[in-house]
Amino acid sequence: MALYRIAKAFRRSRVRFEIFKLLCQAREPMYPMMIARLLGTSYDNVLGALRGGRGYRREESLVALGLVKEITWGRQKLYQAEEEQCKYIEEIEKNYYKNFSF
Repeated sequence: MALYRIAKAFRRSRVRFEIFKLLCQAREPMYPMMIARLLGTSYDNVLGALRGGRGYRREESLVALGLVKEITWGRQKLYQAEEEQCKYIEEIEKNYYKNFSF
């Protein structure tokens, strides 16, 4: 995946970036509602950032970018960061977000 596409997606949504960062730190699958509570944002925003839709572009969703995988467990869907993709957090924070504050 091209780093510029990931950086563009993160620039367009702080929530998308924070979700990916949280999933990298957790290193285990999480429910969208749990992510929403931990970040203090709405469930709809979390689903939009993870899958697209609800005001978020599907091609810039975390799943579409290959940064997060969707795990189906029964009728539930959990999300987990791809381990090898977590290195982008450091790269993006260092190069693209040095002048931004969240």
